[in-house]
Formats: sequence, C-alpha cells, structure tokens
Amino acid sequence: MADLHKLLTGHRFKVTMSDAGKNNAYFTCGFKSVRGVKIARAYEPLAVGGKNDGPVLLPLPVKEPGRLTLEHGKAPKERIAWFEAGRSLGMDVLVSVLDETMEKAAEYALKGAVIESVELSALDALSSEVLIESVTILCSGIRETI
Repeated sequence: MADLHKLLTGHRFKVTMSDAGKNNAYFTCGFKSVRGVKIARAYEPLAVGGKNDGPVLLPLPVKEPGRLTLEHGKAPKERIAWFEAGRSLGMDVLVSVLDETMEKAAEYALKGAVIESVELSALDALSSEVLIESVTILCSGIRETI
C-alpha cells in the first residue's frame, strides 16, 4: 500500500512552453487548472486460431488528438501572444506536477501541440466572478517523462 504522505496533490503544478520559431525561448505561465492529461491507446481483440488462450490485442492507430485545456484569470490589458487559435507551439509543452518541496515529481510532454481555441468565461453583469480565459491545445500525443 502506498504511503499516504508520499502521494501527490493536484494543486502544485506548472506549465512550461517554448516557441520553436524563436530560438526555443521558454516561459512558464500560471494557470488555475489543467484538464485533459490522458495517456490512452485503443486496441482491437483478434481471435487466434488453434488456441483457447484468449484473444491477442492489436494496438490501433491513434484516431483522436490529445486535448488539453488550460484555464487562467484574465488580467486587464494582458494578452499572451502565443494564445492564438491555430498557432503551433512546437514540441515543447510540459506539464509538471510538483511535490511538497516544489521539485518535479511527474512531468507530461505534449508532442505536436497546436492551439485549437481560446475562450472567455461568460460575461454576466450580475456576477462578480473573475473572468477566466480557457486555452484548448490539441496534440498528437502526451507522454510521461518523469
């Protein structure tokens, strides 16, 4: 059984991006939440003749892109130039999960990342909530690097 004091929490994380077209300049941006970190592969069962051991599982090609949604509070006159629909971010988008000492405990790399959409939360005159900007990133794959 896992030691409960060693389990990671979901509230310490950072997202690091690089722009492949500008000498791989890196920046880290603070986000309220990150959703969609999912590593999955579809398989097709194939019955093998002559044996009753069960089916053989064949990996299928990836049909759906990975989809990661990042959310952060929108500040006045703040615009991150990289957050434009259709912009390719290169291969360097890293989501790092940090432990209690703020060291990387797990890291996920997005391959072939492209910004699909940028969306604002609802504008409501009767609400006093912070305006949230959601950035959806498509990628050809997500892999765990640590």
